[in-house]
Amino acid sequence: MFDATESHFSTIQSADAQAHGNGLDEWQQCYEQLSCGPFEGLLEDLRLGPVQIFRESANRAVLQCGQPRPGTVSVGFLSQDAPPGWFCGHSVQGGQAIAALDAPEFELYTGAGSRLSAVSVELPVLVQRAAQLSEGEDAWRADLPSRSAVLEHTGVEHRTLAMHVQEALSLAATSPGWIQRRPVWRALADTMIDSMLDCLESRRLQTQVMAGAAARRRIFSRA
Repeated sequence: MFDATESHFSTIQSADAQAHGNGLDEWQQCYEQLSCGPFEGLLEDLRLGPVQIFRESANRAVLQCGQPRPGTVSVGFLSQDAPPGWFCGHSVQGGQAIAALDAPEFELYTGAGSRLSAVSVELPVLVQRAAQLSEGEDAWRADLPSRSAVLEHTGVEHRTLAMHVQEALSLAATSPGWIQRRPVWRALADTMIDSMLDCLESRRLQTQVMAGAAARRRIFSRA
């Protein structure tokens, strides 16, 4: 389905919020620490060709503003035990998923102790796979939301994607040699792509959101 051959895994620990944000490959982000105390962050970043899988945690409340990896679609989700957060001015609960669809910008507030996991896939790869599974590229694009979105809280599909993310990161951390084997990482990448397509069907959207100054003011007010 794709020709990319690159796969690698990295783990970064940070003592500064902005250094934590800078650790995510190809994302342009500004992180602001909003709660007091020394900062401790952990980032796990796995690349499987056109698919990026990552998990980040921070012991302090953080506001993230920026742009996702260019030309990609991303789905992220807070851990079940995470305190409530905000995505572009809309409430997000623990266990809930959000989507950034090749967005020019986004704003995300996460409370102290939050863990966020995400999958980011290059858009042409998603389109190609969707065309194989459905009635063609046009049918899938019609079902894709027009901008970033909050997904329904009880979606089975995003819980399945979350499970695949945990399994992939665990495999990368405990058996790094397997990730270097092309058949293995290609199979993992295909699984992530199919799960993401399931998540992004329009009937599973709770609301579509748009970032902007008004959203930023709401996030700071709530924080």
